[in-house]
Amino acid sequence: MVCVTHDRALVEALTAEAADLDKNRRISVFEAFQFATAQVVRSYEREGLLMTEHAMLDDDGDKEGTQKFIATSKDGKVAGILSLGAIDGGPASADPKVAALYEERRALERRIEGLHLMKDQMDAKKYESELEAAGLQLARKTQEIRAAEAAGKK
Repeated sequence: MVCVTHDRALVEALTAEAADLDKNRRISVFEAFQFATAQVVRSYEREGLLMTEHAMLDDDGDKEGTQKFIATSKDGKVAGILSLGAIDGGPASADPKVAALYEERRALERRIEGLHLMKDQMDAKKYESELEAAGLQLARKTQEIRAAEAAGKK
């Protein structure tokens, strides 16, 4: 009998590309939880065993965890943006200009993550306006990065 334990599955979740559901090269608490839970469930099913414990996540402090997440869940908002690890440690560039652009892009990503957290406390129009502006800035920054990397390869 070789069942995957929760701790082993969680460690794997921190570096597995398959755990990165939104493909942003970072593993959030939510993604790690989802990946590790699925690994453990598959392991028990493969061995024909009945699970006696079930993982739950509570990130809103109400002491009521959730196993399954849907858009209206109270839990999962913080876990969805708090990153535990990166797939490859982030982009490495010897070019200081490109490295700075990546840092600027990461700051924009953090701004968007913060807006997602504050959505329920913000006026809907202000939220949409700020999210749109940050999204456009992020797209422009990504274009700058691609152009700088392409120029560096020539």
